[in-house]
Amino acid sequence: MNLSDYIYLIQKPEAVTPSQTKELKIVLDEFPYFHSARAVYLKGLKNQGSFLFNDNLRTMAAHTTNRSVLFDFISSETFNQFAISKQIKDNEILVKNLNVVGAIEINPGREHPESVLTINEAEKILDKDLFTNKPNLT
Repeated sequence: MNLSDYIYLIQKPEAVTPSQTKELKIVLDEFPYFHSARAVYLKGLKNQGSFLFNDNLRTMAAHTTNRSVLFDFISSETFNQFAISKQIKDNEILVKNLNVVGAIEINPGREHPESVLTINEAEKILDKDLFTNKPNLT
């Protein structure tokens, strides 16, 4: 695989042919952490309906920091990284522009008299004689 073929596949990963998928496999055997080549190879396996897809998807997911981008790349017909990054930036701007309301203090209200234990009831619960030590089995 030459550089111009690889650049074309990066720009149009939905156009990966079975022969190009085989060439990408050869590249990945030589360079196993070549992330973009692995992503395009995975897209080629999905397009072919290959039985190798699931195993390679696990490997790719282990090497990926943002799995949602990987999911979008694999599942979309056409992947537009610019549109995705613009959407992320727009969401960040929306979050920054949210009006924050001041803290609201919540009054716990009165305690329920039935939930309050007397000192004698509390001592019964904490009675040391109520519990016994288990004998050592060793």
